[in-house]
Amino acid sequence: MHTATISIEVTPAIKRAAAANAKKSGIPLPALLSYFVNRLAAEPEAAYEAHYPNEETQAAIRDLENGVGVSTYENIEDLYREVGWEIPKKHAR
Repeated sequence: MHTATISIEVTPAIKRAAAANAKKSGIPLPALLSYFVNRLAAEPEAAYEAHYPNEETQAAIRDLENGVGVSTYENIEDLYREVGWEIPKKHAR
């Protein structure tokens, strides 16, 4: 398999932070970058989905922020009744 090298420029602080987060995940930074580039090659929309919610999600966020379709409940039992679920014995009063 032939390979090619991609070089990117970031600030030293960004490189350190990315490397630290990659280490926490247990996946080496080069492997994460390779995964993203391979996915982007196969799925052009991958460039956007990591940063931007889709239209349905954006609409849901707007609705939530504007109080559209938002319900509040005094307790878990009221929520269960509203959606027609059986109240688990551990929650029953």
